[in-house]
Amino acid sequence: MTRIEVRLNGKPVGAATAFTIGRHAHPKARSELPGDTTTSPPAPLTSIDYLRLVDAEHRAAQHQPINYSALLEAHVHETEGERR
Repeated sequence: MTRIEVRLNGKPVGAATAFTIGRHAHPKARSELPGDTTTSPPAPLTSIDYLRLVDAEHRAAQHQPINYSALLEAHVHETEGERR
């Protein structure tokens, strides 16, 4: 299809204009294409490994000893509620 004629209520109103669909980007946005020298260099790496810190905190939280007294208190409150 090289030419598309547009009709309205059966009457020709003109030819359609081809539209090329591409990636949308704001005109002032910097390019992300490889080899483009207009982009700024990446920020320098820090010595902080956030993922390792989060993982260590998570693992520490998972290895807490069982609080048996809290289990006993919960059981006592449940049995007291049954008596009422």
